[in-house]
Amino acid sequence: GGGPFPLVALDGLAVRGLAWSATGELAVAADRDGTERWQLYVRRADGTVAPLAVSEEHRVQHHLSWNAWSPDGGLLACSTNARDPADVDVAVLGRDGSSAGLLVAGPSWHVTGGWSPDGLRLAVMRVRDNLDQDLLVVEPATGDSRLITPTDGGAQQVPAGWLADGYAGREFGRINTDLTTKF
Repeated sequence: GGGPFPLVALDGLAVRGLAWSATGELAVAADRDGTERWQLYVRRADGTVAPLAVSEEHRVQHHLSWNAWSPDGGLLACSTNARDPADVDVAVLGRDGSSAGLLVAGPSWHVTGGWSPDGLRLAVMRVRDNLDQDLLVVEPATGDSRLITPTDGGAQQVPAGWLADGYAGREFGRINTDLTTKF
């Protein structure tokens, strides 16, 4: 019961993205004045709010997917241009904001696509341009990655999530879905 109340209040910032963890924590991406320089904060289960990935003067973008938390709530995957402002890499953070390092880096825009149900793999979309995208499956424990959509360019491919039995779904273009790849 009762009326609505704000879960997260960040002075001078607008919340743009949310990701709930299995442990009850809420990661939020927020920016100042619509700059799209998203910084990451976490609302702990006890209601306190703390920075997770915040750059000086908000120079770095941190992209947050709705399914950014690992299934056990111990790790958070995000995309960031901290290494190079022209590129977006995938980083993994601990619940306390400690960095587990860059998982995928390089001259592209990399977007997290969600954790496998067992938490052993992470789907990542590599965007070279709007019409040239690949999907990778990455093992955070080892850093090993595997290209699962080899193309000669010109394909739009978006991670569609994981099924409980480990199948990864992907969307081609805007209408077709293929759920045939087991990892």
